[in-house]
Amino acid sequence: MQIWRSALTDGSPGQVCGPPCGELSFPFRRYQIGKVYRGEQAQRGRFGEFYQADIDIIGDGKLDILNEAEIPAIIYRTFRSLGLTGSRSGE
Repeated sequence: MQIWRSALTDGSPGQVCGPPCGELSFPFRRYQIGKVYRGEQAQRGRFGEFYQADIDIIGDGKLDILNEAEIPAIIYRTFRSLGLTGSRSGE
């Protein structure tokens, strides 16, 4: 079974949170890597189907600056765990 997920590039949190938002504790964190589909015709360099990694933190008011810092920290730890250290071999 394939689940249809549109590319979350329009910044609409309703696609992320939807109707059960009242049941969530905030800040709500959502991490996902999966196949997504554009809602438009494929163009040169813009495929209709692709993989996308999403990191979202949704608050019910103003988010603390620590929540903002959490996203680049996750990206850093992910790249390090994949062996991407930023150094180039031979230098």
